[in-house]
Amino acid sequence: MKKILMTYSDSMERPNDEYGGCGYIRIAQPAKHLAKYFDVHHTAKITDGNETPEVVWGRVFTTYDLMLVEHCDNPVALCQLFGARDFYGSKVIIELDDNFFNVDPLSPSYQYYYPGSDVEHFTKMSLGWANSLIVSTEKLKEIYSPYNDNIFVCPNQIDPEVWEGYKPKQFDDGKIRLGWYGSITHESDFMEIIDVLKAILKKYPNVIFKCMGAESEMFYDLPKEQFEFCVGTGTFREFPGRLAGMGFDIGIAPLKQSTFNQCKSAVKYLEYSMYKIPCVATKGKQLPYARLIHHGKDGFLCNKFADWMSALSRLIESEELRRKIGESAYNNVLAQRDIRKNVVLWADTIDATLTMPLKAPSVSTIIQPEEKRIVVARG
Repeated sequence: MKKILMTYSDSMERPNDEYGGCGYIRIAQPAKHLAKYFDVHHTAKITDGNETPEVVWGRVFTTYDLMLVEHCDNPVALCQLFGARDFYGSKVIIELDDNFFNVDPLSPSYQYYYPGSDVEHFTKMSLGWANSLIVSTEKLKEIYSPYNDNIFVCPNQIDPEVWEGYKPKQFDDGKIRLGWYGSITHESDFMEIIDVLKAILKKYPNVIFKCMGAESEMFYDLPKEQFEFCVGTGTFREFPGRLAGMGFDIGIAPLKQSTFNQCKSAVKYLEYSMYKIPCVATKGKQLPYARLIHHGKDGFLCNKFADWMSALSRLIESEELRRKIGESAYNNVLAQRDIRKNVVLWADTIDATLTMPLKAPSVSTIIQPEEKRIVVARG
C-alpha cells in the first residue's frame, strides 16, 4: 500500500493535531476516508524544529511515496520541498481552495495577495513545480491552468459522521433565529444584504439575527434586542457543536459578485444542511450556490432586494416550509457531496500522480549569507 503524507498550512498557533476549516475540509477529512486506498498520515508540522532541513526532508521522502501539500508561498519552504522532491525522485501535489490571484481589495488578505506581490510570484512558481494540482472548483482549474497541465477537480464534500453526534438546539420562545457565520474576510459579502437584514428585523420584531465569527461595524446599528453575537471557534473540531448550539432556524449565505467568489464553494450550504437549516443564498452568475441549490426546492437563490425579502419572509412565516426545505437540503447534500462516496476522486488523483513520469529538476537554491537571502531559479 502506497504511503501518503498530507499537510495543511492553516495551523496558526493550534496544536499539531488541530486545524481550521480549510485544513479540515481539504486535508484532514479526505485523509480519513483515503485510508481504505492508501497508508495516509496528515499533520500540520513535519518537524518539531530541532532537526536540520536535510534530516526532515530525507525522512519525509524516504518514508512516503507522495506528499500532498496545502497551498504554500514561503520561498524557503518551497526550495526545500521541491529540491528534496527532485533529489529523492518523489511526487508532490499542491492543493488550492481559493483564487489567490484575484483577492478582493477590501479583504484583509489583500495586503499579502495583491497583484505583483512576492506571495503571488512564489505561488505561481510552486504551481509549475508541482507534479499536479488539486482544486475545489472548475473555475479554479481554469484560473490555474496556465501554470500546470495536471489539474484535478475534487469538490468540497461533507462527512455526515462528524455532524451526527450533535442535535441542533431548539428554542421555545416564539423567536425566529436568522443566522450567519464567517470571518472578517467575508465582510464585503455581507455588505451586499445589510439593508435586507435591517428591513427584515424591522418587519418582524420576533426575528433575532445571530452572528458567529467576526464582529463588524455594519452590525452596530442593528436593534440590540434583535442581535446576538458569538465568537468563532479556534479549531474546526469545535465548530459542528458550536453551530448546533446556535439554534439557527434559517441560514443565509450572501456573496459579492467577483472573480474570487466565482471560484469558491458552497460550504455554508453544505454545513447548514447537515442540521436541516434552510438556506437563502446569493444567486449571482457563476457563484457557487447556484451549482447546488434547486431554487424553491432545497434552498432559495436571490440576487435582488425584493428576492431576499420574499424568500426570508416566506421562511419566517412558515415553520412547515422551513422543515420541508431543510429536509430536502439535507437529502440533496448527502446525494451530491458525501465524502464517503466521493473520496474516490481524491484517490484517483493520487493514483494518477503516482504514475506520472518524474519532473525535470525544478529548483536550484543559492544561499547568499552576506545578503541573507535565498535566490530561487528555474532549473
